[in-house]
Amino acid sequence: MGTFTPYEVPGTNIGPNGRRYPHGGTAGGFVPRYLCLAYIKFEPAGVVIRHAYFPMQGNLQAFATAEFSSVAATGHWSAQPIRWEVNFQNFTFGSQQLILFHIDPAGAPARFDPDNLVQFAEYSARDPLHATRKERNNCFLNPEIMSWPGRAVLSLENWYVDDMGQPISANAPLYYTMNLHALARCTLAGSDDRYVDIPLTLDPDTGNMGSQP
Repeated sequence: MGTFTPYEVPGTNIGPNGRRYPHGGTAGGFVPRYLCLAYIKFEPAGVVIRHAYFPMQGNLQAFATAEFSSVAATGHWSAQPIRWEVNFQNFTFGSQQLILFHIDPAGAPARFDPDNLVQFAEYSARDPLHATRKERNNCFLNPEIMSWPGRAVLSLENWYVDDMGQPISANAPLYYTMNLHALARCTLAGSDDRYVDIPLTLDPDTGNMGSQP
């Protein structure tokens, strides 16, 4: 998942296709029926985030590209989502899903950190004085950058299983601290052509808790 020490359940497996699958799971066990799209744009005044849930699409690239373009142009999704949220509020799941994150290139120059795409932490950065330990990751796997024309998209599989690789019960929700790592390009003061990449971390606390969908 990256160069940091992973906060994961030990024993995550590698399938015959080279992709990881959960401890206690099976290599062919990822068959998502739903898709989560997350649009991110860095602006001088802050960051704009929209995410929404849809049925899985046959032409994934065309559908996601159209939806990200619609949010960029209008602030709204083109297709009718099952559920939509802002600023990673209620970034929760109730089933296996493919998650696609996109940083709008029209905003401040930023990109996903190729060396640290997604990490999980033991504690959340929110309310550190009353922190509670979060779940070890056993279900959010195989992050990768999809190079589509005109945009880079980070894909992530949510297998929706517990630490033993079993489907999650709605009566036993699991909470995680997910960190998305990005690099923001900044021009050095007094220079026209020198720049530095500043690390950024987006902390969308998430959970597998029987949400819809």
